[in-house]
Amino acid sequence: MQAESTRVRVGRDRRAHVQRTVDVKQGLGSGTGLSTVDASWMAGLQAAKAAKTSAGTELQLGVVFSTLQHDLSMVVKGVSYGLGGQVPLVGATTYGYVFDNHQVSDMGVAVLALGGNHFRFTLGMGKGLGQDVWRAAEEALRPVLQQWEQEKSEGYTYLSVVFLVDTFVNGEILLEALIRHLPDDVPVMGGVVDEEGGSEKTALIFGKEVIKDALICIGVFTRHPVGMGNRHGFFPLVPRRVTRAAGTIIYELDGKPAIEVWKEFLKRRNVPLPEDLRSFGEALSRYQFAVPDPMQPGHSKIRLPLGITPEGGIKLAGEVPDRATIWILEAREERMLEAVEKAFTTARQRVNPSEPLFGILMQGFPRVIALGEEGALHEFEKFQELFGEIPYIGVNTYGEIIRVEGEPRGFSNSSVNLALFPQTVEEG
Repeated sequence: MQAESTRVRVGRDRRAHVQRTVDVKQGLGSGTGLSTVDASWMAGLQAAKAAKTSAGTELQLGVVFSTLQHDLSMVVKGVSYGLGGQVPLVGATTYGYVFDNHQVSDMGVAVLALGGNHFRFTLGMGKGLGQDVWRAAEEALRPVLQQWEQEKSEGYTYLSVVFLVDTFVNGEILLEALIRHLPDDVPVMGGVVDEEGGSEKTALIFGKEVIKDALICIGVFTRHPVGMGNRHGFFPLVPRRVTRAAGTIIYELDGKPAIEVWKEFLKRRNVPLPEDLRSFGEALSRYQFAVPDPMQPGHSKIRLPLGITPEGGIKLAGEVPDRATIWILEAREERMLEAVEKAFTTARQRVNPSEPLFGILMQGFPRVIALGEEGALHEFEKFQELFGEIPYIGVNTYGEIIRVEGEPRGFSNSSVNLALFPQTVEEG
């Protein structure tokens, strides 16, 4: 039975749905559910029951994403009751949307139920992320690494790590803190669910607890490789030379005050300036920056402009190398949809020869704003088209972090992270 189809609305206080046209395979060990009822406990319960029914097997883990309108502690109680009291949970809240293979909503709870013998997992958590990123990363990975030798001895040779963070941190440092403990061939993917200077309303789910200022890691052990991909698809318009920068702030471009260069650029694009120049406003998420990565020559990271400093500097959501050449980017729907397809193709190729069992998506929320209402609808539909019969769950993030062998690694804004987890291929 298909839900009524309505248009995606870009906003935080409305509901939106994308009609599902492809039936999802049931009974393989994974399933999803999404509820938009107002009551937090009931939303968790409904989403969990739908996910459990679709999974059709004894469950190992529940992944939960919820929008901020809900009481997360009540969501956890509802999900736990719906999946079964012994099933551990992991997840987060978001300022933006949650979605699965059936629908998308900015007032909802989405649940991914996982079971069967295709994979095993270990959860880890590091507290006090805002005070010590390195210690939190070590603590979160410790139980995962301790369990790996046991899992390898039983045939679950491949380790991948998915992580969530509820405190806006330097994503590059966080990634380095994680991968220093891991072999180069272990794929790592995560997201930051809070924006810089956020309201501190975001939180994480670990086990059955609601926690804050933490890093949670899901160590997934599989018999076949996991596939991950990341792309953004913003179109480069014009280059500019950074002639003075410090940290995340650009003070001068081409020897001129950064704000003057930016204002002139927007004027030529016929984009009206917001009354308050301390913030660019949601409309200007359309124009972002490509900043070169000194550690990976030839590769750039997409950076969201967060606002104007009192001195007229442009503050970005990430560090800017001084004396670097950066590009001003524009959100163009066709290229961004192509980028999603490339990310999916990259992940799908890594899963071969196995068929994917389920997927996890992290979509930058500024990307949704940049695409606009119609474009955002098309991207959600693109997810459905690409995943087809593969169940998946997704959440909006404010920073996407990835490390995959053979691909550029690091921290980006307004990109799409996705992971495909394999079914076990039976021998003979």
